[in-house]
Amino acid sequence: MEIEKIVRFKFEFMECDSLTNLKEQCKQLIKMIDKYKKLDIDYYNFGDDYHTFTIKTTNEPLIKKLLKEGFNYA
Repeated sequence: MEIEKIVRFKFEFMECDSLTNLKEQCKQLIKMIDKYKKLDIDYYNFGDDYHTFTIKTTNEPLIKKLLKEGFNYA
């Protein structure tokens, strides 16, 4: 089964109103990316601000967890 998550990074920073908020948001994004890298999730960017993370797996607990984190069926 393949699931995907599309992220627009410009929206990840819209609510940052200080350098502290910006730094914290960057930390959260790095944490997310590191997690996806550990899970061997593929990344695609086609030159726009739509960043796509995809994974093919039959691991049902992982699928359920990622669906709760904003992934959708591809």
